Amino acid sequence: MAADCHSSSRLLPTRSPIVSTSTSPPPPCRPDSHGTSVLPPSSPLRSPIPLTSNSFNQQVLIDTTPLPDSIPKVEEIGASSAPLLSASFFIGARCKPYNDDFMHCKTESNGKGESDCLKEGRKVTRCAASVLDDLNKSCLEEFRKHWQCLDHNNQQLWQCRGLERRLNKCAFEKL
Repeated sequence: MAADCHSSSRLLPTRSPIVSTSTSPPPPCRPDSHGTSVLPPSSPLRSPIPLTSNSFNQQVLIDTTPLPDSIPKVEEIGASSAPLLSASFFIGARCKPYNDDFMHCKTESNGKGESDCLKEGRKVTRCAASVLDDLNKSCLEEFRKHWQCLDHNNQQLWQCRGLERRLNKCAFEKL
């Protein structure tokens, strides 16, 4: 049995109580797709909630202002998290001086490091890119197997220890 659409339990909340001065009967109910009675859209018993149309502007904004010449040019690495995690030990070891300079700059800039430390940040990026290039040239098979294992195992290092040992052996011998 369908519920009575005019019962107080079916009314939507409003900001002020509805006062009807009309003596006419309430508007007729109509069944929805589930067989439940609902009020028609023009009913005075419905809540006056305005319907709006949301739209999102998805324009890509690109700043075309060139960087100053004092900031070294560098290509982005373009690697996902798995290859970066796989190479992180080697990046950390080789790039420690650049990372330390960058962190020192960020500490001294009191929260304005984004613009003040671009030069140091670019050096870190260049160093990390050189490590990835060297791994790809010297230990491509071991490196690829290790980062693919990480990618397939939710970045859990413990699941890829055997492949990590092979990558470490190759990197320590050839780099």
